[in-house]
Amino acid sequence: MTNRAPEQRAVRFGRAAPLLALTLVLAVPADPLPAQGARGNATTTVRYVSMRPIERDSVPRAAVQEVDGEFFFNGFPVQCIPGVPQCFFFRPADVIDGVVAMQDISGTAWGLGVQGLSATYMIRARTNLGGDFVWPQSDNAFDAILAYAQYQRSIYRVRAGRQRIMSGLGFSGFDGLELMVAPAPWVRAEAYGGRSLARGLHEPRHEALRGIEPFIFDQNAYLGGASVQFTPVTGTSVGLRYQREIWANRIGLISERASLDVRSDLPGPLRLDATVDYDGGFNRIGKSHLTLRSTLPDGWGWVELTGRRYLPYFEMSTIWGFFSPTPYHEAEVRTTIRAVQPVTAWASAGWRKYGDPEIAIIGPPITDESTRLGVGARWIDGDFSAFGEYRLELGFGAVLNSGDLEVRWQAMPGLALSARGSAFQQIEQFRVGDNIVLGGGLAADVALPGGLRLRSGADVYRQRYENRPSQADWNQVRAYTILTVPYGRDPGARLRP
Repeated sequence: MTNRAPEQRAVRFGRAAPLLALTLVLAVPADPLPAQGARGNATTTVRYVSMRPIERDSVPRAAVQEVDGEFFFNGFPVQCIPGVPQCFFFRPADVIDGVVAMQDISGTAWGLGVQGLSATYMIRARTNLGGDFVWPQSDNAFDAILAYAQYQRSIYRVRAGRQRIMSGLGFSGFDGLELMVAPAPWVRAEAYGGRSLARGLHEPRHEALRGIEPFIFDQNAYLGGASVQFTPVTGTSVGLRYQREIWANRIGLISERASLDVRSDLPGPLRLDATVDYDGGFNRIGKSHLTLRSTLPDGWGWVELTGRRYLPYFEMSTIWGFFSPTPYHEAEVRTTIRAVQPVTAWASAGWRKYGDPEIAIIGPPITDESTRLGVGARWIDGDFSAFGEYRLELGFGAVLNSGDLEVRWQAMPGLALSARGSAFQQIEQFRVGDNIVLGGGLAADVALPGGLRLRSGADVYRQRYENRPSQADWNQVRAYTILTVPYGRDPGARLRP
């Protein structure tokens, strides 16, 4: 985050005017040419965040106190380097805030002069409205998250532009071409390639600790891949995929991976879902899982049993993959019960075992096991609904203890009000430490004439206990307003006389 000069801290709402004007223009019906049309949404979002960051500070070495070989200054642990006259430490900084406006336009257009030709797009514009820090990505005023043309015929499909592929290898974004051929109902083949887009970063599990803007970074690399999916018998699907990334100057390989996905309806109420991927760059098996799902009699719900192996994936352009990362194996059971209407309840339990890191451990032994538990329920009755969920994870350096509760009231047609609360203690990478964070918020959802929808809300998070020195302060305020304007008509819908 970058501090802004004081004269730049005034909130400049005038800069959002072009974004709001564009939304209103799209809301005005237009008379399309025969057989032409577009359908989608224009969404204007304004977000506000107030929080307290930590910053690096220094103190003269003479003011530092040494206790049992460690250095402290006013209770703060500090780092002292031999021969350097100053020692360094981190401390909570002043509260800062920021406001951003985003305009998303997404949809599909057809009737472009060629039968079977359409365009799919998700365009985002941003502008920073002021505050003490520059909102992430706000200096990138325009992004095309998705933007591709599609030509569809009976047995093949061609796409060109910015695309995203979801598979057993995760999310892969690229700017390029994709060709899909389905010569028979039981087989489909696909080939794609183009300029690669970097993947997103790891995010904490609780919403309050997540980033405030998704990132899509460009990288100077090329991606190519192919897949085949076939249905040998009714109810069974098998997919194979190969994907490779190289640097644009061809100085080296970024990744080379393959995956196998199987989904099958077994005899009786069982369904099987399995996947495994292989990392050719490091010549090792990566992630894999096998899930058996069974429906309960009389529509009571379902039960899932999952076995999972997880090994972190690293590109060959980083050094981390060469340190032989340790996998874990996990067993999990999940059940959902819908027999007692109007309540739907669910519960889950998992046990995880980490592999041997094959390193010398200094100090007390570190547990190589963890457990996960979760329970939740949803109640819907007329104009009222309630949702609650509790999650617990126990393991070294990855403890999560959290609960969420939300109540929603349909006050009148077109107006819904909700209140929510949360409490969590998450020590993923020791982020929160021994503190407990409590949060609560209010929200409104309003249906406006012409299909418009306005959502607005605010949440406040507060720590219950004092932080240890040098730890982050998770006190924060978040607020949002989202206006969604639909445009176009469903080409399959018929107008009534």
